[in-house]
Amino acid sequence: RKLSRYNIYTTTHCNARCFYCFEEGIHREHMSLATADKVANYVSRTYSRDSDEIYFRWFGGEPLVNPRVITRICERAKECGIRYYSSTSTNGLLLDAQMLKLGQEVWNLKKVRFSFDGVGSVHNSRKNFSGCNGDPYEITMLNLDRAINSGIRVVVRLTIDLANAESIGQLSDLLIGRYAGSHNLTLYSKCIFSEVSKSKYQRFPEAVKELLKINANLTEKLLMSGLYDCERLAPAGLRTYYCAANDPHKVVISPNGALCSCECNCAHTEFWGDVESGITDQERYGKWHSPPAIDGSKCSKCPMLPVCTPYVTTCPSDYFSCEDRFFTTMRLFVRENYRRFIANEALLPDSDTFDKYMIS
Repeated sequence: RKLSRYNIYTTTHCNARCFYCFEEGIHREHMSLATADKVANYVSRTYSRDSDEIYFRWFGGEPLVNPRVITRICERAKECGIRYYSSTSTNGLLLDAQMLKLGQEVWNLKKVRFSFDGVGSVHNSRKNFSGCNGDPYEITMLNLDRAINSGIRVVVRLTIDLANAESIGQLSDLLIGRYAGSHNLTLYSKCIFSEVSKSKYQRFPEAVKELLKINANLTEKLLMSGLYDCERLAPAGLRTYYCAANDPHKVVISPNGALCSCECNCAHTEFWGDVESGITDQERYGKWHSPPAIDGSKCSKCPMLPVCTPYVTTCPSDYFSCEDRFFTTMRLFVRENYRRFIANEALLPDSDTFDKYMIS
């Protein structure tokens, strides 16, 4: 089936001021209710009728700063007879009991991804929240606990660089100790992309290597705990599309209704349409959805083919080597599947195409 996915920026405003935010310096705007109505109309015109339901992914900024837009789009989708579910990426500070109830009852919220920068004051100083009454870390931990107890699927991203590595290690120990055996919580660590980029590696190779080693050791610990988010590893084999950015069944919608393909690379020059007119720049749209141009001398023996993309030079990947990215993921994928095989557990898929065929 063709799952239609809409990554929707409800706002580019945020209640945090993270120093590493990739949206730093952009024009801040909320999606209006009028635009929300246009988004709902666009969804009703474009979603795949082959889908059992569609997937809304609420993004920001901090998406929960603008919950009325999420509610409006969901209510309009329901009025149109569209079945949907949703997820959100959030710093978690605003996901209190009332917001969580709204999410489950109206947004059909199935997954929440929290982000943490460390324990206590480390988290608070790096997030630099504004307008919070109380301790942001403690409030977020309470919201995390409430979300886990609700039964919703919860993913925690541990955001790491060399400055907070020790605190992130402490937080991982705390979460593993508190939630060991949880059926609906997974964890993963993520390096700040600017700290492990190709340009950073060219200037400070030893610092990048040190951070990648710390992150690899943390990943090992999370795998051993049984709480690692194995969606990070699958599929590691043949994929129809490299990522959401070149999948024609997925689209990113900005707060003003503009359309693009990648939520991490949505500069003005990358928008190729809008929710009222659809595709308005076919050439730009084709850039994100055409097959990659293969460099015979450089790429002919690459193990990642044919899943790389024609926009690889503009991808804000946090790896300075595509080979390292592939082999790191593949090694973990093989290890995890071997463990699952021995334990007689369901294996991670090695292709995203197998569900299209009747394979006994």
